[in-house]
Amino acid sequence: MSALVLNLNALLLILNLGWGLAAASMPIIPAPWGKISGTNVTSPGGQVYYSYLAIPYALPPVGQRRFARPVPHPGPAVGVVFEATSPGSVCPQLTPTMEMLVKEDCLTLDVHVPVGANGSNSVMVFIHGGNFVIGASPLYTPSELVTENDVIVVVIQYRLGILGFLSSGDDAASGNYGLLDQNLAIRWVRGNIRAFGGDEGSITLYGQAAGAASVGYHLLSPYSWGLFSRVILQSGTPLGSWALNKNPRETFTLVAKISGCEVAASSIGFAYYYRRVARRQQAEHERIVACLREMDFHQLLKFTSLPAHSLRSSDILPWVSHIIHISPAASSLTTLLLLLLLLLLLLPQ
Repeated sequence: MSALVLNLNALLLILNLGWGLAAASMPIIPAPWGKISGTNVTSPGGQVYYSYLAIPYALPPVGQRRFARPVPHPGPAVGVVFEATSPGSVCPQLTPTMEMLVKEDCLTLDVHVPVGANGSNSVMVFIHGGNFVIGASPLYTPSELVTENDVIVVVIQYRLGILGFLSSGDDAASGNYGLLDQNLAIRWVRGNIRAFGGDEGSITLYGQAAGAASVGYHLLSPYSWGLFSRVILQSGTPLGSWALNKNPRETFTLVAKISGCEVAASSIGFAYYYRRVARRQQAEHERIVACLREMDFHQLLKFTSLPAHSLRSSDILPWVSHIIHISPAASSLTTLLLLLLLLLLLLPQ
């Protein structure tokens, strides 16, 4: 915890000092997304590399886009150069030292490029950890990776906590928005990184703790297959009980109650078919989601911090629509099979 506080204090110092950015701006990058200008950065070892900060890969997830899939950012208008020269906002989270930096408009990524990148440089996309409730890209400055290994490093931000993972268990609030943000960011990298000198066919996805669990989810999800070549999981796995919510609807019901958005359950007779019951329930969930969209995000975050509530931030996690309940012996076999699958996917083709 003390290390985290140090990192957060360091972030504030970095922002106050301007990140150690050199005055000279980089040449404009003509990416498919749009023209982007960056800045020179001097590493602690005295080596120069280039940084392009807070590039938006998705539209702000506000209003009707809250509790919804991310919408790709169209890029700057024709003839306009996006200035990616300073750190942006961070995604809403309960971190006192970052309170002044928090905004919902936070779906951005940072691109750090070695001098001389020529289109063949490998790319590393980093997903930060933080129990799916805290973290931000400005906390990570991969100067050594970039300058000593000649790779391009991309650090992405994604929605956290209630805003990133609340789910009703149906289409009213399908959940996993943070993972969908990550997926869209990786797609942005794949479509634009060559303009920075990177090889879109040589992308390594890596993460730490909850970021590692996220990497595992992308490795196992067909929706993310083909977007990267290699993975590194550091101190985390999607197989951990801390990385999966097995009952998102129960969490959703509790949030609805705490927020005052709860809809009184209608009396539904047994004569109704299950599908009709499900439609009725989803309609109620949609009214709850509409109510939650009207609330200030600060208030939503507080629902997981007030001691009077039984809701914890650790209750709001990624989920899968169908979980197979198996015996401990079968669970061990399943884990082994998953590990073998990961190994096969990682073997050279």
